[in-house]
Amino acid sequence: MRPIVENMGLLWASQYVKLNEKFNSVVSIIETTSSDGKNYEMTCLPLCKLPAWLYSINPNKVKTELRDKITRYQNECDDVLWDH
Repeated sequence: MRPIVENMGLLWASQYVKLNEKFNSVVSIIETTSSDGKNYEMTCLPLCKLPAWLYSINPNKVKTELRDKITRYQNECDDVLWDH
């Protein structure tokens, strides 16, 4: 999750808290090896929960070039839920 969060221009610390509060039952920590050969812990969220996390993002806090995309995504989520 950290690479996704940081590439969106969001602060990892605050999103880490949100992930653990809202998705605690499904968040997992895995160990992975980086290109430098060292092992690091990575916070992971099941792919099926990623839309819920994206929906919780404040578009005004992401990188400027991503704001419209996040807003469109969230509006589409509203429509899909309503249609369902």
